[in-house]
Amino acid sequence: MPETLVRIGSYRATTDENGRATLHVPKGSAEIVFWKTGYDAPDHPIEIDAHTSVTIVAAVVPEEDPDAHWKG
Repeated sequence: MPETLVRIGSYRATTDENGRATLHVPKGSAEIVFWKTGYDAPDHPIEIDAHTSVTIVAAVVPEEDPDAHWKG
């Protein structure tokens, strides 16, 4: 997904047109967080070593119907 925010601690990046982001972070345990409007992907604990790669599958979140309350 292009233009998705990727965060590991205080390190942040945005995915490119191919849905890829590169972050240079120190080795160790961390949690990787993804955010894009209209999508849901769980936060992932990861163990970072010299060349860690993570693939995330996000679910599309349906838009809320602003009239749902009135439709009953």
